[in-house]
Amino acid sequence: MPSGTIDSAPQTLEAFNGLFTVRSDVTSGQLHDEAQLRQNAAVGILHALSSASDLNTLENHLLLDCIMALRLLCSDAAALYSAACEHGKAENQSPS
Repeated sequence: MPSGTIDSAPQTLEAFNGLFTVRSDVTSGQLHDEAQLRQNAAVGILHALSSASDLNTLENHLLLDCIMALRLLCSDAAALYSAACEHGKAENQSPS
């Protein structure tokens, strides 16, 4: 595959995996809200792309940047939703 194809972009994304940490002083609700913000941003990018009259007019690197942003936002959202679930369980188990 040529070096400018979509398959070459994830290699740089892999460097970011695992660097995401969650502060211990946040609530499950705050984590959920942050996840929702990232998910909404990803949906906004998809909406903008789907509304474009002709994606073939976009430069390759711009489309790849959009795909990278979507992957990062979705990955962050998934990590935040997971952390929100874990924090929620811990909050429910902690003594009153």
